[in-house]
Amino acid sequence: MINIQAFSRKNLVSTSPFLRKLQSKALLNKEAMAVAESIQTHTFEFGELNRKISNGKPTFFFTDLASKLVESKVNDNLKRGYNVRPNDRNITVSQIKTLLSESCPFHVLKLDVKDFFESINRDKLIKSICSEMTVSSETQWLLKKIDRSLSDQGIQGLPRGLSISSTLSELALAKFDDAVRSMHGVYYYSRYVDDILIFCFENSKIILSESKIVLKNLDNLSLNTKKTEIFSVECICESGCNCGKVPCRCRSKCKCKESDGREISLQYLGYKFIFKDTPNGKTTKNVEIDIADKKIKKMKTKIAKVLEAYKKNGDFEIAKKRLKFATGNYPLYKGRSKGGLKGGIYYNYPMLTRNEGLESLDRFKRNISRSMKSPLGRALILTLSKEEVDWISNISHVYGYKNRVFHEFSREELHEIKRCFGP
Repeated sequence: MINIQAFSRKNLVSTSPFLRKLQSKALLNKEAMAVAESIQTHTFEFGELNRKISNGKPTFFFTDLASKLVESKVNDNLKRGYNVRPNDRNITVSQIKTLLSESCPFHVLKLDVKDFFESINRDKLIKSICSEMTVSSETQWLLKKIDRSLSDQGIQGLPRGLSISSTLSELALAKFDDAVRSMHGVYYYSRYVDDILIFCFENSKIILSESKIVLKNLDNLSLNTKKTEIFSVECICESGCNCGKVPCRCRSKCKCKESDGREISLQYLGYKFIFKDTPNGKTTKNVEIDIADKKIKKMKTKIAKVLEAYKKNGDFEIAKKRLKFATGNYPLYKGRSKGGLKGGIYYNYPMLTRNEGLESLDRFKRNISRSMKSPLGRALILTLSKEEVDWISNISHVYGYKNRVFHEFSREELHEIKRCFGP
């Protein structure tokens, strides 16, 4: 364990795959050797963090190679030592769909931790990690150096953007996760960073209240009340439940049908789950999955930005590439070369069962490109040929998704494509 955690030249390079793609082997090895020596002699210092605004919030990143190498290795040691593994989004979505289709009554709590990264007590967390002796003494020393460096720069909590912040946030909420899972009535719990989903047979309000207490006692964190939601699938027929048992023994008397209920939607992990709020006897309920409303809104904003950019620069070829990017799929690059991963409308949302969100994107694009009522629409119609307007109207999110349309873009082209979308 200690040998794996050592900050040797070899380990520093091997735990930085992204940097290996960006930098030459000779430069990376030279820098790693110098870093390893400075850590051995306890003379290493982290560089300053640069910041940018992403989705309205500040994100931070190191610019010097030495700090990037060390942060990556510290993060690797923490993940190995505490067995921190990312959840599989597709598996989680599949599990949620199965749970929502259950025919018995249940409740779902959707919670959000307020100002999550900024509110975590970094000093307390790092002291706790160092007291447990799970990671090497070098790792502990560097964690304290990071803490001191962040304090000197006036950065509170965990800085968004750093890979180590995601790992530290998982450790910060590990006890909260265990506490909620053990609460009476809870039978499923999922958390992605600060978004929490809890399934329970009963006691939904008590579970909500206890979750608030545990969170406050743990690290003085709190829930965002504006984003707190409780969804209930309950019997509405006259017979009701008289046994008070879990699971209900008089369930066979229930006359509820799925068609009797209201359609409600639960939005989580970028998806929208649509289902009815009544049980369905002994038959599983139908659950549809669409793209979350918030994500659809962002996609519409990107379409508008593409057309606004064309209005300013008159470059139809780059506008076409940007719309192909928005409506199709493309390679993901790791540094200078293509990785095996793919991104795009299908690969970002492979679990869809309905196309209403995609259809709304196609309607939005078609309407905005053919409307004489808006300044943007008039500008497009007056400057583009009929064939070009038709091309914009006809390129389809639905078609790109269903047929997994794939476009080859170079790394440079992707950079130019994304430039108009902003941070």
